[in-house]
Amino acid sequence: NLSILTKDTVIYAINHERAYYAALSGAEWGIYQATQNSSCVNSTSFNLPTGSSGTASALGGYTVNIACNTTNVTEGINNYQVFEITSVATRGAVGTVDYSARTVVVKATDL
Repeated sequence: NLSILTKDTVIYAINHERAYYAALSGAEWGIYQATQNSSCVNSTSFNLPTGSSGTASALGGYTVNIACNTTNVTEGINNYQVFEITSVATRGAVGTVDYSARTVVVKATDL
């Protein structure tokens, strides 16, 4: 049925867009931890809230896994660190229309 296919395609697209923003939020959290708190956490994860008191969160239900690797760099007399943060957001069961996953990889320095 074409209407079911269209509905599933729209749901799939929306869920993957939400997964991207969930992964991006994890990357931003990782950048903050690395550059502001001097904490490059090897691996951590959290669940985004679904909302409270009857309100819904568009990113609710996503699990975000974050990994951070540090590289020490020396350029002339300057020493600094480069942080590579990988954030993976997932929701739903693999093989279902509700499943979505996205990965965001960013680099930041402590300069």
